[in-house]
Amino acid sequence: MGSDPRLAVSRAAGWISPLVLAGARIAGTWEQADSEILVSTFDGETLPAGELATAVDRLGGPPGRTARTV
Repeated sequence: MGSDPRLAVSRAAGWISPLVLAGARIAGTWEQADSEILVSTFDGETLPAGELATAVDRLGGPPGRTARTV
């Protein structure tokens, strides 16, 4: 992981961003925005849509919550 992804993961005051893991490595970060989960991948990596949808469902929340890669 290069320096830019490290800045996205480790933030001010020791805050660590929620991580997206793919194949035992950090592939990006995610955040909640209204009824969506926004996923930011490193290096424009494509994540398996089915696995991503399953992970979003596990987070709970309102029905119909979706994941959007930004």
